[in-house]
Amino acid sequence: MKETERVITATGQLSVAWLEAVLRESGALTGGSVAAFEVIPLRSDNSHAVRIRLDYTPGASGERPAYLFLKLCGGDNSHAFGPSEVEYYRQDYTGLTDGPLLKCYSAVYSPEKASYHLLLEDLSASHGPSWEKTGDGDYIYPVIEGMAKLHACWWRGATATPGYPVEPQLANFLEHMQDGPALLVEELRGEVDAATLDTALFIAQKLPARLSARAQDANGFTLVHGDLNPGNILSPRPGFAGKTYLIDRQPFDWSLTTWLAASDLAYATVLWWEPEVRRRHEEKFLAAYHAALVANGVTGYTKAQLRLDYRLCALQCIYIPFEWCLLEADRKNMDWVWKTEFRRVMAAVQDLNCLDLL
Repeated sequence: MKETERVITATGQLSVAWLEAVLRESGALTGGSVAAFEVIPLRSDNSHAVRIRLDYTPGASGERPAYLFLKLCGGDNSHAFGPSEVEYYRQDYTGLTDGPLLKCYSAVYSPEKASYHLLLEDLSASHGPSWEKTGDGDYIYPVIEGMAKLHACWWRGATATPGYPVEPQLANFLEHMQDGPALLVEELRGEVDAATLDTALFIAQKLPARLSARAQDANGFTLVHGDLNPGNILSPRPGFAGKTYLIDRQPFDWSLTTWLAASDLAYATVLWWEPEVRRRHEEKFLAAYHAALVANGVTGYTKAQLRLDYRLCALQCIYIPFEWCLLEADRKNMDWVWKTEFRRVMAAVQDLNCLDLL
């Protein structure tokens, strides 16, 4: 095994030799050497992340990044993820130019260790998460451009392979969620009106069949990101220009990884925006997304079908608060997240006449 094919599971395994080998192999170091490096710890959920500051020997040539971002996932972390994020950078979009992906210098997954590392460009000086931008909504348009580029690469293709497991994947997803509706309703009884809770149970009863029926037509399906919350959208900081990046594709073993492209759009807006912001932008961002799909080569998918799929995916967003309620610790400690999500989903269900789809 080459040194650059070894998975890094702890920062103590970093060395000048490994960093130099990775940078040479990626073409970022064409002459000279790495002289020294410094590890700078960062706060991160579901992984261990650090910045790496690099020094080079005099006369070194090539890109020579001054800083890199290292993400370690698996091992002693609380969540074990599969190879999806490594494939995100190394495999799934290799032919895509100017996509919303950070430059990747090294990405290795070890099935034996259920661990992986990513060594990425560090944009912390110019870019940051989009948490503070959700009240505006305009930040979604560069997101849409990037989203459409990714979706177009796998339009229909992810479901075109004979036997591709869309139905088993959906069955696994629904099985995971089955206890969520009753737990959510019990938690909110007395806090939310009975009619709203009855509607949530009605959706939980009727939606699975509707999703299964929609899965019979591959048009509109693609590889999805699945978690485009504002923290996974890196936007330019004030005073900086540049594109927007979509990061952290880390599906759980119950996640839908090939699904309706509109689910990424609904997830990014229905769950994370206040209803008045969503209402103000909705028709505009749907039109912008459709135009971006067409510009990236998608044909035969109408605006009307997109709107239907978006409405269906707005309904599907109810599974997120359902999932938060499965474990008592999440149900109690994360109620500030899922209660807000539930309120926003139910507002979208009403605004978009989503119950008519059931």
